Amino acid sequence: MTEVKRGLMFWLVAAKDVLVLYFYTVFIFFESFIQLIFPPKLKSLKNETILITGSASGIGRMICLELVSTGAKLVCWDINKWDNDGLVKELRNLGATAFGYEVDVSDRQKVRTAADQVKTDVSDVTMIINNAGIMPCHSFLSHNPKEISRAFEVNVLSQLWIVREFLPRMIERKCGHIVAICSLSGLIGSRNLSVYSSTKFAVNGFMEALQDELAHRPEDLNIKFTTVYPTSCDTSFSKNIVHTRFPWLMPEFTTPQYVAKRTVEGIRRNRESVCIPPSIVLFAFCLKSLPSKVFYAARELLGIYCEPKATATR
Repeated sequence: MTEVKRGLMFWLVAAKDVLVLYFYTVFIFFESFIQLIFPPKLKSLKNETILITGSASGIGRMICLELVSTGAKLVCWDINKWDNDGLVKELRNLGATAFGYEVDVSDRQKVRTAADQVKTDVSDVTMIINNAGIMPCHSFLSHNPKEISRAFEVNVLSQLWIVREFLPRMIERKCGHIVAICSLSGLIGSRNLSVYSSTKFAVNGFMEALQDELAHRPEDLNIKFTTVYPTSCDTSFSKNIVHTRFPWLMPEFTTPQYVAKRTVEGIRRNRESVCIPPSIVLFAFCLKSLPSKVFYAARELLGIYCEPKATATR
């Protein structure tokens, strides 16, 4: 009889939990729908010190230009000193307070040195936008070991080293914002992007896990997280690619300017994810929920893959 009671209690508790989760899900869907009509108010970035990696070109450059009007202090990190110095000069001419540093973000010691310099020259970094990355595009077996290591060092380890330098102070201040430029490739893998996709899956997992970790700390932290998922973007990444994912995308969705604009808007609305186009994450998860053969067929039909140019170099 005791075993029967225990079994009954188990199912009653399980039913209660499922019911609570169901009503919570309905509430969140309703809340999300309302926010589509009445988006959250844009927060001010005037007193923020924002670190942007990979700032000299592509999405990083456009994000910096998009941030000029916010009044934030901009700390620009890039391995390309010449182009980064040019960007900083342009930002200052536009009225921004900007600082430039030549940094190889894949090198932990150089990240540490640059972080210490920023703390001395500028102030505490209150927001990190981890944008720096590389995109090797060819078959897995044609990757050499050095290229694989470099991809993980630049795309993944750099984000960990940078967050380690500035997160402790954010925790002390009980506020901050961490942003990662991820990719659709962090949600759906495709041929010729096995290494790149692996790095982006890692970035996605890091952001999700770190957010959960900080949410369960005893302090009442107001540290926000935003992960950005562009589908395809016309940057230097695409110079060695002949076929880009989602050829049916509207052209404006693939420009660095559009990605930057949506990124900054998402940051200012404290969105946890910014999908470009907005429906893409739902689309990705819907594909994943299909039987594997249907998923593979849909991925092929929709052109979710890349082909390298014959002249692409490694």
